[in-house]
Amino acid sequence: MLWVSGLIFIIFCGTTSGYIVKDECPPDEEYLTCGSACPLNCTNQEPVACTKNCVAGCFCKPNYLRNKNGTCVRPEECFAETYPVCGENEEYTTCGSACPLTCSQYEPRTCILVCIEGCFCKPGYYRNEITGKCVTLDQCPVAEDYQVCGENEEYTTCGSACPPTCALPEPGVCTLDCRVGCFCKSGYYRDEITGKCVTLDQCSVVCGENEEYNSCGSACPRMCNKPAPEACIQVCRAGCFCKPGYCRDESTGKCIEQSKCADNRCPKNEVYSTCNARCQPSCNNTNPVCPEICVPGCVCAPGLVRNDCGECVSVDKCFENGSYESFMYNYLNNLIRLYQSYYA
Repeated sequence: MLWVSGLIFIIFCGTTSGYIVKDECPPDEEYLTCGSACPLNCTNQEPVACTKNCVAGCFCKPNYLRNKNGTCVRPEECFAETYPVCGENEEYTTCGSACPLTCSQYEPRTCILVCIEGCFCKPGYYRNEITGKCVTLDQCPVAEDYQVCGENEEYTTCGSACPPTCALPEPGVCTLDCRVGCFCKSGYYRDEITGKCVTLDQCSVVCGENEEYNSCGSACPRMCNKPAPEACIQVCRAGCFCKPGYCRDESTGKCIEQSKCADNRCPKNEVYSTCNARCQPSCNNTNPVCPEICVPGCVCAPGLVRNDCGECVSVDKCFENGSYESFMYNYLNNLIRLYQSYYA
Protein backbone atom coordinates (compact mmCIF):
# COMPACT_ATOMS: atom_id res chain seq x y z
CA MET A 1 0.00 0.00 0.00
CA LEU A 2 3.00 2.34 -0.03
CA TRP A 3 2.32 3.33 -3.65
CA VAL A 4 -1.22 4.36 -2.69
CA SER A 5 -0.19 6.71 0.13
CA GLY A 6 2.70 8.00 -1.97
CA LEU A 7 0.35 8.80 -4.85
CA ILE A 8 -1.99 10.65 -2.51
CA PHE A 9 0.86 12.78 -1.18
CA ILE A 10 2.12 13.63 -4.68
CA ILE A 11 -1.36 14.61 -5.86
CA PHE A 12 -2.08 16.93 -2.97
CA CYS A 13 1.35 18.22 -2.05
CA GLY A 14 3.09 18.41 -5.38
CA THR A 15 1.96 21.96 -6.06
CA THR A 16 2.26 23.45 -2.59
CA SER A 17 5.11 25.67 -1.57
CA GLY A 18 4.97 24.55 2.10
CA TYR A 19 4.77 26.98 4.98
CA ILE A 20 4.39 30.65 4.30
CA VAL A 21 7.07 32.16 6.48
CA LYS A 22 7.78 35.73 7.58
CA ASP A 23 10.56 37.11 5.38
CA GLU A 24 10.71 40.61 6.83
CA CYS A 25 13.33 40.05 9.51
CA PRO A 26 15.68 42.91 10.54
CA PRO A 27 19.20 43.15 9.05
CA ASP A 28 21.58 40.28 9.91
CA GLU A 29 18.62 38.09 10.90
CA GLU A 30 16.85 35.18 9.24
CA TYR A 31 13.50 33.50 9.77
CA LEU A 32 13.55 29.98 11.20
CA THR A 33 10.56 27.71 11.71
CA CYS A 34 12.46 25.68 14.30
CA GLY A 35 14.97 27.89 16.08
CA SER A 36 16.40 27.45 19.57
CA ALA A 37 14.35 28.62 22.57
CA CYS A 38 17.65 29.78 24.08
CA PRO A 39 19.52 31.60 21.27
CA LEU A 40 23.05 32.85 21.84
CA ASN A 41 23.54 36.49 22.78
CA CYS A 42 26.30 38.88 23.82
CA THR A 43 25.99 37.88 27.47
CA ASN A 44 25.76 34.12 26.87
CA GLN A 45 27.96 33.29 23.89
CA GLU A 46 28.13 29.56 24.61
CA PRO A 47 25.20 27.08 24.34
CA VAL A 48 23.35 26.43 27.62
CA ALA A 49 21.01 23.68 28.78
CA CYS A 50 17.71 24.40 27.06
CA THR A 51 14.35 22.87 26.20
CA LYS A 52 14.24 20.89 22.93
CA ASN A 53 11.07 22.67 21.82
CA CYS A 54 11.31 24.66 18.60
CA VAL A 55 10.59 28.37 18.34
CA ALA A 56 9.62 30.02 15.05
CA GLY A 57 10.72 33.57 14.39
CA CYS A 58 13.61 35.86 13.46
CA PHE A 59 17.04 34.74 14.67
CA CYS A 60 20.55 36.16 14.30
CA LYS A 61 22.40 34.80 11.28
CA PRO A 62 25.49 32.58 11.86
CA ASN A 63 28.44 34.47 13.39
CA TYR A 64 26.09 37.12 14.87
CA LEU A 65 24.88 37.60 18.47
CA ARG A 66 21.98 39.58 19.89
CA ASN A 67 23.01 42.47 22.14
CA LYS A 68 21.05 44.09 24.98
CA ASN A 69 19.36 46.43 22.53
CA GLY A 70 17.92 43.49 20.61
CA THR A 71 20.19 44.04 17.58
CA CYS A 72 22.25 41.28 15.95
CA VAL A 73 25.94 42.23 15.92
CA ARG A 74 29.27 40.50 15.43
CA PRO A 75 30.88 39.12 18.63
CA GLU A 76 33.62 41.76 18.58
CA GLU A 77 30.94 44.48 18.65
CA CYS A 78 29.27 43.10 21.78
CA PHE A 79 31.57 44.75 24.27
CA ALA A 80 31.51 48.13 22.57
CA GLU A 81 27.71 48.36 22.71
CA THR A 82 26.91 46.47 25.88
CA TYR A 83 29.36 47.26 28.64
CA PRO A 84 29.98 50.59 30.43
CA VAL A 85 33.35 52.32 30.55
CA CYS A 86 35.01 51.70 33.91
CA GLY A 87 37.28 54.01 35.87
CA GLU A 88 41.02 53.88 36.49
CA ASN A 89 42.24 50.51 37.85
CA GLU A 90 38.77 49.04 37.27
CA GLU A 91 37.43 46.34 34.97
CA TYR A 92 33.94 45.29 33.95
CA THR A 93 32.54 41.88 34.85
CA THR A 94 29.12 40.29 34.56
CA CYS A 95 29.63 38.21 37.69
CA GLY A 96 31.48 40.17 40.33
CA SER A 97 31.43 39.58 44.09
CA ALA A 98 28.64 40.98 46.26
CA CYS A 99 31.35 41.70 48.83
CA PRO A 100 34.21 43.37 46.89
CA LEU A 101 37.50 44.14 48.62
CA THR A 102 37.88 47.63 50.07
CA CYS A 103 40.46 49.61 52.00
CA SER A 104 38.70 48.82 55.28
CA GLN A 105 38.00 45.20 54.32
CA TYR A 106 40.97 44.03 52.26
CA GLU A 107 40.81 40.34 53.25
CA PRO A 108 38.39 37.98 51.43
CA ARG A 109 35.45 36.96 53.58
CA THR A 110 32.43 34.69 53.49
CA CYS A 111 29.89 36.17 51.09
CA ILE A 112 26.59 35.24 49.48
CA LEU A 113 26.88 33.50 46.08
CA VAL A 114 25.22 36.17 43.96
CA CYS A 115 26.66 37.58 40.73
CA ILE A 116 26.86 41.37 40.58
CA GLU A 117 27.33 43.05 37.20
CA GLY A 118 29.38 46.23 37.07
CA CYS A 119 32.84 47.81 37.44
CA PHE A 120 35.17 46.24 39.99
CA CYS A 121 38.72 46.96 41.14
CA LYS A 122 41.39 45.04 39.24
CA PRO A 123 43.43 42.41 41.16
CA GLY A 124 45.79 44.13 43.60
CA TYR A 125 43.51 47.16 44.00
CA TYR A 126 40.93 48.02 46.66
CA ARG A 127 37.94 50.34 46.73
CA ASN A 128 38.59 53.51 48.72
CA GLU A 129 35.25 54.05 50.48
CA ILE A 130 35.87 57.79 50.77
CA THR A 131 36.70 58.60 47.16
CA GLY A 132 35.14 55.55 45.50
CA LYS A 133 38.36 54.98 43.52
CA CYS A 134 40.44 51.80 43.24
CA VAL A 135 43.85 52.14 44.88
CA THR A 136 46.68 49.97 46.19
CA LEU A 137 46.81 49.17 49.92
CA ASP A 138 49.60 51.68 50.55
CA GLN A 139 47.38 54.36 48.99
CA CYS A 140 44.45 53.57 51.28
CA PRO A 141 43.57 56.27 53.84
CA VAL A 142 44.52 55.82 57.48
CA ALA A 143 41.87 55.44 60.16
CA GLU A 144 41.71 59.19 60.85
CA ASP A 145 40.96 59.91 57.20
CA TYR A 146 37.81 57.86 57.31
CA GLN A 147 36.18 60.46 59.50
CA VAL A 148 35.90 62.70 56.42
CA CYS A 149 33.28 60.95 54.32
CA GLY A 150 31.72 61.74 50.99
CA GLU A 151 28.26 63.05 50.14
CA ASN A 152 25.41 61.06 51.71
CA GLU A 153 27.95 59.07 53.78
CA GLU A 154 28.79 58.83 57.46
CA TYR A 155 31.72 57.41 59.37
CA THR A 156 31.24 54.47 61.73
CA THR A 157 33.57 52.15 63.61
CA CYS A 158 31.12 49.25 63.38
CA GLY A 159 29.45 49.23 60.01
CA SER A 160 27.93 46.24 58.23
CA ALA A 161 30.21 43.85 56.34
CA CYS A 162 27.48 43.65 53.70
CA PRO A 163 26.28 47.23 53.19
CA PRO A 164 23.29 47.82 50.89
CA THR A 165 24.14 48.58 47.26
CA CYS A 166 22.23 49.42 44.08
CA ALA A 167 22.55 45.81 42.94
CA LEU A 168 21.72 44.37 46.36
CA PRO A 169 19.55 46.80 48.38
CA GLU A 170 18.72 44.08 50.91
CA PRO A 171 21.89 41.98 51.41
CA GLY A 172 20.19 39.42 53.66
CA VAL A 173 22.24 37.06 55.88
CA CYS A 174 25.64 38.55 56.71
CA THR A 175 28.48 38.11 59.18
CA LEU A 176 28.15 40.05 62.45
CA ASP A 177 31.73 41.36 62.18
CA CYS A 178 32.11 45.14 62.35
CA ARG A 179 33.67 47.20 59.60
CA VAL A 180 35.31 50.59 60.13
CA GLY A 181 34.85 53.28 57.51
CA CYS A 182 32.41 55.47 55.61
CA PHE A 183 28.98 54.00 54.91
CA CYS A 184 25.96 55.24 53.05
CA LYS A 185 23.44 57.02 55.22
CA SER A 186 20.03 55.46 55.80
CA GLY A 187 17.97 55.50 52.60
CA TYR A 188 21.06 55.58 50.36
CA TYR A 189 22.83 52.79 48.51
CA ARG A 190 26.33 52.36 47.14
CA ASP A 191 26.39 52.61 43.34
CA GLU A 192 28.90 49.96 42.21
CA ILE A 193 29.65 51.85 38.99
CA THR A 194 30.27 55.34 40.41
CA GLY A 195 31.14 54.39 43.99
CA LYS A 196 28.78 57.11 45.31
CA CYS A 197 25.87 56.83 47.74
CA VAL A 198 22.60 57.46 45.94
CA THR A 199 18.89 56.76 46.27
CA LEU A 200 17.53 53.72 44.44
CA ASP A 201 16.03 55.83 41.67
CA GLN A 202 19.48 57.38 41.08
CA CYS A 203 21.27 54.05 40.60
CA SER A 204 23.25 53.70 37.37
CA VAL A 205 21.36 50.64 36.15
CA VAL A 206 19.29 51.70 33.14
CA CYS A 207 16.74 49.18 31.90
CA GLY A 208 15.07 49.01 28.51
CA GLU A 209 11.48 49.68 27.50
CA ASN A 210 8.92 47.74 29.56
CA GLU A 211 11.70 46.58 31.92
CA GLU A 212 12.46 47.23 35.57
CA TYR A 213 15.47 46.60 37.74
CA ASN A 214 15.28 43.80 40.31
CA SER A 215 18.11 42.96 42.67
CA CYS A 216 16.72 39.47 43.19
CA GLY A 217 14.91 38.48 40.01
CA SER A 218 14.08 34.95 38.90
CA ALA A 219 16.77 32.79 37.31
CA CYS A 220 14.00 31.61 34.95
CA PRO A 221 12.34 34.85 33.77
CA ARG A 222 9.14 34.94 31.72
CA MET A 223 9.74 34.35 28.00
CA CYS A 224 7.33 34.37 25.06
CA ASN A 225 7.83 30.65 24.58
CA LYS A 226 7.50 30.05 28.34
CA PRO A 227 5.31 32.73 29.97
CA ALA A 228 4.87 30.58 33.08
CA PRO A 229 8.27 28.93 33.85
CA GLU A 230 8.18 25.60 35.65
CA ALA A 231 10.18 24.77 38.77
CA CYS A 232 13.30 26.94 38.85
CA ILE A 233 16.46 27.02 40.94
CA GLN A 234 16.08 29.27 43.95
CA VAL A 235 18.91 31.65 43.05
CA CYS A 236 18.49 35.40 42.69
CA ARG A 237 19.63 37.23 39.59
CA ALA A 238 20.21 40.98 39.70
CA GLY A 239 19.37 42.85 36.52
CA CYS A 240 16.62 44.13 34.24
CA PHE A 241 13.45 42.06 34.04
CA CYS A 242 10.20 42.42 32.12
CA LYS A 243 7.48 44.31 33.98
CA PRO A 244 4.32 42.40 35.04
CA GLY A 245 2.19 41.53 32.01
CA TYR A 246 5.21 41.50 29.68
CA CYS A 247 7.39 38.65 28.40
CA ARG A 248 10.79 38.68 26.73
CA ASP A 249 10.66 37.88 23.01
CA GLU A 250 13.44 35.37 22.26
CA SER A 251 13.78 36.74 18.72
CA THR A 252 14.38 40.40 19.61
CA GLY A 253 15.38 40.28 23.27
CA LYS A 254 12.77 42.96 24.03
CA CYS A 255 9.90 42.87 26.54
CA ILE A 256 6.51 42.89 24.83
CA GLU A 257 2.94 42.36 25.97
CA GLN A 258 2.27 38.67 26.50
CA SER A 259 -0.74 38.86 24.17
CA LYS A 260 1.56 40.03 21.34
CA CYS A 261 4.15 37.30 21.77
CA ALA A 262 2.92 35.27 18.80
CA ASP A 263 2.42 38.16 16.35
CA ASN A 264 5.73 37.76 14.51
CA ARG A 265 6.56 34.16 15.20
CA CYS A 266 4.03 32.07 13.28
CA PRO A 267 3.28 31.63 9.55
CA LYS A 268 0.12 32.91 7.90
CA ASN A 269 -3.19 31.54 9.29
CA GLU A 270 -1.42 30.33 12.45
CA VAL A 271 -1.23 31.54 16.04
CA TYR A 272 1.09 30.72 18.90
CA SER A 273 -0.09 28.28 21.57
CA THR A 274 1.65 27.51 24.84
CA CYS A 275 0.24 24.00 25.00
CA ASN A 276 -1.31 22.49 21.84
CA ALA A 277 1.49 22.37 19.24
CA ARG A 278 1.80 18.58 19.39
CA CYS A 279 -1.92 17.88 19.05
CA GLN A 280 -3.74 19.87 16.37
CA PRO A 281 -6.98 19.36 14.38
CA SER A 282 -6.26 18.19 10.84
CA CYS A 283 -8.14 17.32 7.67
CA ASN A 284 -7.86 13.66 8.65
CA ASN A 285 -8.86 14.20 12.28
CA THR A 286 -10.75 17.40 13.12
CA ASN A 287 -11.22 16.48 16.79
CA PRO A 288 -8.10 14.69 18.06
CA VAL A 289 -7.76 13.32 21.59
CA CYS A 290 -4.79 15.19 23.05
CA PRO A 291 -2.35 14.07 25.77
CA GLU A 292 -2.00 16.15 28.92
CA ILE A 293 1.58 17.08 28.04
CA CYS A 294 1.85 20.71 26.92
CA VAL A 295 4.08 21.59 23.97
CA PRO A 296 4.29 25.27 22.88
CA GLY A 297 4.39 26.23 19.21
CA CYS A 298 2.41 27.46 16.21
CA VAL A 299 -1.07 26.02 15.61
CA CYS A 300 -3.79 26.72 13.07
CA ALA A 301 -5.96 29.74 13.80
CA PRO A 302 -9.48 29.04 15.18
CA GLY A 303 -11.74 27.55 12.51
CA LEU A 304 -8.84 26.16 10.46
CA VAL A 305 -7.26 22.70 10.32
CA ARG A 306 -3.91 21.45 9.01
CA ASN A 307 -3.96 19.60 5.68
CA ASP A 308 -1.58 16.87 4.50
CA CYS A 309 0.73 19.51 3.04
CA GLY A 310 1.17 21.29 6.38
CA GLU A 311 -1.00 24.29 5.49
CA CYS A 312 -3.83 25.65 7.64
CA VAL A 313 -7.08 25.69 5.66
CA SER A 314 -10.82 25.69 6.30
CA VAL A 315 -12.43 22.24 6.51
CA ASP A 316 -14.29 22.70 3.22
CA LYS A 317 -10.95 23.23 1.45
CA CYS A 318 -9.25 20.18 2.88
CA PHE A 319 -9.31 18.31 -0.42
CA GLU A 320 -10.03 21.03 -2.98
CA ASN A 321 -7.32 20.49 -5.57
CA GLY A 322 -9.50 20.08 -8.65
CA SER A 323 -12.27 17.64 -9.54
CA TYR A 324 -9.88 14.94 -10.73
CA GLU A 325 -7.72 15.12 -7.63
CA SER A 326 -10.81 15.06 -5.38
CA PHE A 327 -12.11 12.04 -7.26
CA MET A 328 -8.75 10.26 -7.02
CA TYR A 329 -8.49 11.03 -3.34
CA ASN A 330 -11.95 9.67 -2.53
CA TYR A 331 -11.39 6.66 -4.76
CA LEU A 332 -8.01 5.75 -3.27
CA ASN A 333 -9.18 6.50 0.25
CA ASN A 334 -12.09 4.09 -0.17
CA LEU A 335 -9.68 1.45 -1.44
CA ILE A 336 -7.55 1.87 1.66
CA ARG A 337 -10.56 1.56 3.97
CA LEU A 338 -11.73 -1.60 2.16
CA TYR A 339 -8.25 -3.06 2.41
CA GLN A 340 -8.02 -2.29 6.14
CA SER A 341 -11.49 -3.71 6.90
CA TYR A 342 -10.77 -6.86 4.90
CA TYR A 343 -7.57 -7.67 6.79
CA ALA A 344 -8.75 -6.38 10.17
